Amino acid sequence: YLPAAKTYGDWLAKALSGPIRLDPSAFRRAEIDRVFRNNREHPPMAKYAMGIGHLLGHRLLGVEANRACRWGVMALVALLLMAMFDFARRYFGLWAAVGAVLMLLGMPRFFFHAHLETLDAPIAAGCFLSVWAYQRSLTSKRWIWMAAVCFGVALGTKLNAPFVLVGCVLHLFWWQRSHLYVSR
Repeated sequence: YLPAAKTYGDWLAKALSGPIRLDPSAFRRAEIDRVFRNNREHPPMAKYAMGIGHLLGHRLLGVEANRACRWGVMALVALLLMAMFDFARRYFGLWAAVGAVLMLLGMPRFFFHAHLETLDAPIAAGCFLSVWAYQRSLTSKRWIWMAAVCFGVALGTKLNAPFVLVGCVLHLFWWQRSHLYVSR
């Protein structure tokens, strides 16, 4: 995913070249075809995150290019860990939250993938963020929009994200049914 991430990041830098206006040459058909030719089989969100890491780490700070691309994945994993901590703390307490985060980081495969330019950790982040925001939306209407955004990010990361929607919809039917009987 590295070549795609680097070209996506370069394209973002070109497209957002001015503080007020976009660079119109970045949106020409030939330029879009050239940039997005790499790795078309997966949605672009994780590669954008890697590309932003490349821009910030490599171009701005001089970090080695492949290492800088990992920053985007690590940022998504950091969001996942924060959401997991919040979720577990709300429903199970502080020690469960600390344990959940430590156990996730203690899983060798996850820890390994959290440090690579792959889609595994970003889709884990996107799916969990979707579930976390959905759970928050059950008690707060303003979180409905955040749940939609998180699910959109998950969809833009990898094509197995709709499985999260299936679980959330089934839970919603169960939740509404159980709350309907309680309110009578």
